[in-house]
This record gives sequence, C-alpha cells and structure tokens, in this order.
Amino acid sequence: MTADLHSHTHYSDGILSPEEVVRLASERGVPILSITDHDTMEGIPAAIEAGKKLGIRVIPGVELTAHFHEQEVHILGYFADDGRWKEGEFQKLLRSSKKVRLERCKKMVIRLQEAGLKIGFEDVMKLGAKGSLGRPHVARALLAAGQIQTFDEAFIRFLSRGKPAWVDKARVASEEAIRLIHGARGLAILAHPGLLKGERIPAELLDQGLDGIEVYHTRHDSRLSSRYLRWAGEHHILSTGGSDCHGNAGDDATLGNTRIEGPLLENFLRRLG
Repeated sequence: MTADLHSHTHYSDGILSPEEVVRLASERGVPILSITDHDTMEGIPAAIEAGKKLGIRVIPGVELTAHFHEQEVHILGYFADDGRWKEGEFQKLLRSSKKVRLERCKKMVIRLQEAGLKIGFEDVMKLGAKGSLGRPHVARALLAAGQIQTFDEAFIRFLSRGKPAWVDKARVASEEAIRLIHGARGLAILAHPGLLKGERIPAELLDQGLDGIEVYHTRHDSRLSSRYLRWAGEHHILSTGGSDCHGNAGDDATLGNTRIEGPLLENFLRRLG
C-alpha cells in the first residue's frame, strides 16, 4: 500500500479538477491520495465521491500558508473523514483566507494595469473562480491575454517580490495554523522543508505542536530526504511525503512519483484515525 499525500486541483493553483486528480491516481496505481489545495478544502467533497467510485481512498487535506517569525512556511493539514474540518474556527480561517487572496489578486491586477498591461480582474477570475486565487492564476491570465510569452515570465518580470505587481500576502502564524488544524482533529505537517531558508527546520515548531514533516517531496533529493527522515526519527514525529502535483504537463511533480509506504504510511494512518 502506498500513498501520495500532496496534490493540488483547480480549486487552488492546480490545473485538474478533483475528479481528474482522483482518476489520475487510479491510472497511476496510487490507492491513497490526499488533496491539499492552498488555503481551501472546497474540492474535497468531489474528490471523495470520485474516490468511492474508483476505489481510491481520499484523505481530506489542505496546505495552509503561514509564517514563522519572518519566514513563510506551509503547514499541511490532514483530517479524518468525520466532518469536523467542515465547521468551527478552522472553516472561518479558510473563508477569511479566500477573501484575502481575492483582494490580493485585485491589487496585483491594478498594479499590472498601471504598468501598462492589458488585463482585467475578470480574466483572472475565469481561471480561478472555483476556489483559492493566487499568483499562478494572474500569470495564466497574462499568458492567455498575450501579455507575456511564457508562464515563468510573469514571475520574473512582474509577480515576484520587488517586481512591479508584487503584493505581500497575509499569513496566519504557524502556531495558530497548527492550533486550528488540531482543533479540527487534524494532523499538522510541515510541507517541503527543503524549500525553507538554509533547508533548516525550526525546532520551535515542535513546541508549537507540529506532528510531522514532509520528508519525501519532488524537490527533495536523496540527501535531504535522508536528513529529514533522521531528524523526524530523533524527534519522534511523523514522516510523510507526496509529489506536490499540480497537473502541469512536463512537470517533474507527476502524481505518484513521490509516495510513502510501509511503516511510515502505517504510522500516519494510525495517528490520523
């Protein structure tokens, strides 16, 4: 039994629908899948229904944008399918995050217009109206409008920090993100620690209640994965993994390319309940 515990749909910055991601899991022999869209769980119900039809277990998940002091961190939340994630403070956070992301994209579009680019907010909404808006939706809108030649050009010229259309994002504190995940009976896992500054895991996150780290990820080489696996073992926390698939053609992050199995998966599922 194997699992890919990190994937995205068009409810955040992925390309595929929840049903398409589940179908891809079936085609690639991934029996356990988690949908972890950014700051939204709107695609989970459709994914679960598709999973029932195809014999794929879909674990409700989310990737929360948070901050630890001055550094952005992403906290993966995984939940038992008992419905507690659908209510309470946790859902208030997701609703608030959706509004904040919407306003951020509006500001980006205004700055792009001020820079002379022909793009409207409706162009962005066409590509991301289903869920949680972000910079990739703005980039795709620019590409569709013929204002740039490649997707990456949007970030290089306009959307990265220090560029004309950069707008900083509001982020919940890591401690609060972990608390809210726990309040919804979830597990809080630090996503892709290899992308953090200096590839260092802040030990203080353990004091905040972190349940585990994403040891295996498309952007982690074997050296990093071995290091993180050892670190997780030393601190007696969970080790997880996933592809971080967004459905982009030619992307290394293909669903199922990065998985966990054996004792790591068993420990995760036992803790999840």
